[in-house]
Amino acid sequence: MRRPHLELRIHCCPGSSFAAFPLDHVSTPRLQNKSILIVDDDEDILSSIELAMRAEGAITSKAADGSAAVLACQTAPPDAVVLDMMLPKASGFVVLEKMREMPNPPVVVMVTANLGKRHQQYAHDLGVHAYMNKPVSLQRPVETIVKLLEQQQQGGRTANTGEGGSAGPARAAGASGH
Repeated sequence: MRRPHLELRIHCCPGSSFAAFPLDHVSTPRLQNKSILIVDDDEDILSSIELAMRAEGAITSKAADGSAAVLACQTAPPDAVVLDMMLPKASGFVVLEKMREMPNPPVVVMVTANLGKRHQQYAHDLGVHAYMNKPVSLQRPVETIVKLLEQQQQGGRTANTGEGGSAGPARAAGASGH
């Protein structure tokens, strides 16, 4: 019996949206038992990314501000973080700085509406593994985290990637980058 086509669509702000994420393609969950922290102050974005990660078998937690994200990372360190830059209480940069101090920092994918190249460079300097501008398809952060965690698990190097997937300076998984 064929499963019905399932698709998740979410609007992040008026006039733009995350592209559709097909939920019926998952045969073997690629993030099975991986813990993913999703940090964004927009509840719709939090929920949509959470659904996409869970569809791949991830164990998810959410934080709606930077302070809650830091506490979550210190309390139960995740394998990966999807992080917004512009957050209440503490910015995504502050969260990155605090994660950098952890013994085994998680893989971090920053998904932000901020288009500034200086911000992108600063995020890479703080150790972000991938940087994506909103709106972004829900599949893209999922695919990126899958790839980065696979590289980390294989003992390889994870590369910092910018918008469009261009590779930045490679760094060892878990290293701070500088």
